[in-house]
Order: sequence, then C-alpha cells, then structure tokens
Amino acid sequence: MSEKNVIMIDNEKVNVNDLNQDQQYYYQQCVDLKNKQMKLKFDLDQINASYSVFENALTKSYEDTNKKNKEEQNTETKILEK
Repeated sequence: MSEKNVIMIDNEKVNVNDLNQDQQYYYQQCVDLKNKQMKLKFDLDQINASYSVFENALTKSYEDTNKKNKEEQNTETKILEK
C-alpha cells in the first residue's frame, strides 16, 4: 500500500483507491477545503501583518502632527507674549 494514497478514517488506514466513487468525491472535497483553509490562513496572516504596519503608520503620523501643532502653538504663544 503506497503511503501517498493512504488516509486515516476512524483510526484505520484506508487507501484512497479502495474508496467508492462517492467516498473519493468526499475525500477530494476535504482535500480542496483543507487547501482553501490553509490559503485563507496564509492570506489572513498577511492581512494582519499589513494592518499592523498601516495602523502604526497612522498612529505615528497622528502623533507627529499633534507634536508639530503643539510646537507651533507654543511658538505663537511666545511671540504674542513678547
């Protein structure tokens, strides 16, 4: 029995070629869905990483703008006090 075509069903090794047509169809559906699941997880990992980068960029930009605005206000206040 080739290990390549062997799957586990109810703790029993089963050769995919020994499955009937319906069972092979169900098996192929499971394989396809598992591949899609892994692809979605892969994509989600990329999305989460990218989201974190953009969220950090937004926070830094906002903080830099606030700092610049406060510095400008302090400069204007000093000029008015003179």
